[in-house]
Amino acid sequence: MILEPYPEDLGKIGKLAQKKDPLLQFYCLDASIAMKPIFAKYKNVILTSGTISPLDIYPKILGFKPTISKAFDI
Repeated sequence: MILEPYPEDLGKIGKLAQKKDPLLQFYCLDASIAMKPIFAKYKNVILTSGTISPLDIYPKILGFKPTISKAFDI
């Protein structure tokens, strides 16, 4: 949840720029919602990233059981 008392981009809106209402934004950052249909559609999914660490947390978060999991030291 992000609350901005006075959004910075109000000057671009014209007449609305004089009305300073707070802006409340909600974001869903749950990656499992986006990954669920991918895991349902495909038998094999390969996830790669330079920042996925620690590896054991992502199967729990995304709701899958990995067949192979490998980390490389950099």
